[in-house]
Amino acid sequence: MPPAGATLGLRVAMMQASRSRQVVSGNMQKRALHRIFLAVFLLLVAVPLLGCNTMEGLGKDIQAAGRVLENTADRDN
Repeated sequence: MPPAGATLGLRVAMMQASRSRQVVSGNMQKRALHRIFLAVFLLLVAVPLLGCNTMEGLGKDIQAAGRVLENTADRDN
């Protein structure tokens, strides 16, 4: 709040400055949130890829997943 004895021009200037700080703060928060989401997304993509660093490893992982699905389907029948 502006001081009680402040002129109207000073009050308006102080209110505008307060609003602009809020806008800048909001933009900074959005950027920070986007960076956090990007980092989490990259981790979620990178971690599984690190587990199979070759095409052979990827093929083995896919085969293992297929076997698990087959075994589950066989048990349910």
